[in-house]
Amino acid sequence: MRRSAPSGRTPAKDYAALSLEDIVKTARANPNRAGVFNAAAQVWNHTFYWSSMKPGGGGEPPAGKLKDEIGKAFGDFAKFKTVFAAATVGQFASGWGWLAWDEKEKKLVIQATANAETPLGRGFKPILTIDVWEHAYYLDYQNRRPDYVNAVIERVHRKPTRPNNVLRNRDAAELRNRVDRHRLADAAHGPLLRHRRQAAARQQL
Repeated sequence: MRRSAPSGRTPAKDYAALSLEDIVKTARANPNRAGVFNAAAQVWNHTFYWSSMKPGGGGEPPAGKLKDEIGKAFGDFAKFKTVFAAATVGQFASGWGWLAWDEKEKKLVIQATANAETPLGRGFKPILTIDVWEHAYYLDYQNRRPDYVNAVIERVHRKPTRPNNVLRNRDAAELRNRVDRHRLADAAHGPLLRHRRQAAARQQL
């Protein structure tokens, strides 16, 4: 006999057709799916984090929309880096620092969010992020979070790729199949741990 989803929950099959980004947004709107939100958001956040950096990255953005908006919001790029680093370092315990576009106010904003929280689904478009869960930096920086944050800023990729474009279709399908069994957390941390081992071997981010 097939079991139906508990009252107030979105059945797993209803997530199957959604992109990872839409899973995050849909689960956020349902208090009974907090576990799904946390797991899916961590997959999205970590994927976006890695796409926010590249070898030889950093430096001021070229002339254009992004540079203009940074100037409007923060004065100049140097001031932006200072404010962004302070907000990210100041996030208590585990979380994320974000540069995001406020869809309503039409301006750049800096946010710090706890745990798996993300600007997605709250009226903001993520531009870049820094992971300040301790596992992201402890191997290389121990408790020196400011040094880690500044190192990431110096490797910023000015055009991060949205996770929906990073994940292959097969990978996305596998993640969605795990949603109702609450195994997305494993999918989030597996790639992260591999990146950490690689980073430690290279003795760099």
